[in-house]
Amino acid sequence: MDEAPKRRRFRFSLRTLFIATTLLAIWFGWQVHIVRERQDWRKWLEDNDGSFVSVAAWNARPKHASAADVPIYRKWLGDEPAARIALPHGTEPADVHRAKSVFPEADRVYVLKPSGTGYF
Repeated sequence: MDEAPKRRRFRFSLRTLFIATTLLAIWFGWQVHIVRERQDWRKWLEDNDGSFVSVAAWNARPKHASAADVPIYRKWLGDEPAARIALPHGTEPADVHRAKSVFPEADRVYVLKPSGTGYF
């Protein structure tokens, strides 16, 4: 009687489990860092007479559409995609560049005029 050889299930060591868990924790920590940095920028904008227009608010306007989005796991962490970012008057060019890197999905990142009239 031929018995079929028993199939072994996928096996891994405890070290492999720890390495995988550590890598997952590092990746998750980086995502949390990104979300917090974006939230800090948004708060700074609101405190300094800037403007953050979310994709949801932008798409609600007639004749406007934006395909910008953030990954679902970042939405779970409280992130919100930006359609437009208006920086307060007097913002340094380095800060404009930083805002573009923090909100890469934004259609437009710009500095408001001194009068503060209108965002677009």
